[in-house]
Parts: sequence; structure tokens; C-alpha cells
Amino acid sequence: ATGAPGLFWGKRTDDGGSGPLGRFLDDARMDRMGMGLGDAVLAAAGTDRITSPALDAVRVPAARAVGMAEDTDHAWLWVTEFPVFDEEEDGSLTASHHAFVMPHAEDLDLLDTDPARVRLKDPGNPENCPVIGLHQIYSDEKTVKWVTEGCRNAGIGCIDCKQPLIEAVTAEQRERRERAAKFEEDPGLVHSILLEGSERARDVARETIEDVRAAIGLGG
Repeated sequence: ATGAPGLFWGKRTDDGGSGPLGRFLDDARMDRMGMGLGDAVLAAAGTDRITSPALDAVRVPAARAVGMAEDTDHAWLWVTEFPVFDEEEDGSLTASHHAFVMPHAEDLDLLDTDPARVRLKDPGNPENCPVIGLHQIYSDEKTVKWVTEGCRNAGIGCIDCKQPLIEAVTAEQRERRERAAKFEEDPGLVHSILLEGSERARDVARETIEDVRAAIGLGG
């Protein structure tokens, strides 16, 4: 009913992991997940907007069935930053449909670049950002890996990501700027070059016209 393609389960037994996920559940993984003997784990594959509701649809009834959920308890939860966008399977973004979808006023100017990553703590997706393409041109393999991982885990911000590009492009343009400096210092030199080029172009055009007139039999 939630749209999830399937639900996978694994259980810790005396002989190790069992179930569809059993071959992925070694003792180290089960220890990290806090699985004791007889405990089970459920997993779903897909985007968060599909898997989270699917797992919640199992978690809540299961907790009530074993007496872990007390309907009489009140546990207040304050959500200060609701998700504004949902990511589709093709990576595109659509506005979330809830009463709190309005973005923060101070974030509005940032939505034109990467709306999924407005703040530093928001994980990003390099595949949806044009900057990663520039890194593949200007940056070495180590830097590309650094910005890719830093974007995905929110370890770096967009300014940190772009700084190596700024340095690389600046270095590339330095030689051209040095060559252009003499023309900026002597505008007359630019004028003489343009004048010389115009005269050469005029001579070539005159010869071309004469050749055409001769070819079609027009006397001069």
C-alpha cells in the first residue's frame, strides 16, 4: 500500500544471520546494529519518500503488537526544518505536499543553484550539480573524490567545493592575462593591429572580387 517494491528481513540465530538478508549479516554488522540473539532487522530499497513510509507501516504495528508502544504516553517533538522538496527516481525535485513546505525567507536566494542543498548540513547529490562536471575538467582525481564525498555527506559546503575550481581557472587565465597586459597598457598598439588587419582584409577582398569578375567575364 505504501508503494515499496519489497521488504527484506534478516534474523540473528545461533548459526549467524538468516533470512533474505542473512548472507549480508556477519557478526560485526549485527553487533553494530545492536542485534541480539533472536532479533530481526527489516530493510527496504528505494528513495526515502518510499522506504520510510513503508518501514513505518511495519514498525508501528509491530511495536504495538509486542507492547513497546504506549498509546497513553505523550512525547513532544518539535520539527523546525521540514523537508521542502522530494527527489524523484530520475533525480528531479518536486515540492513536498504538506502544510509547512514554505522555505525559510533567508534561503530563497539560494534555491536557484542547488535547492536540495541550501544549508551546509544538507547532504547533496553531485550528479545533479553542474560544478562536478567542471571538477572533472580542472581537478585531479583526489580533488574530485574529495568534493564528491564531501557533498554527499555534507562534510563541505558549496564554497569549499568551488574554491579549487577558482584556483585552477585563475591559474589557467594567468598567462592569458599577462599577454593581454601589454595591450591594456598601450591602446595604440591595439589600434595599429586592427588597422593592419583591416588593410590586409581589404587587399584580399579586392583580389577576390577581381578574380570573380574575370571568371564571369566582366571587364574592368
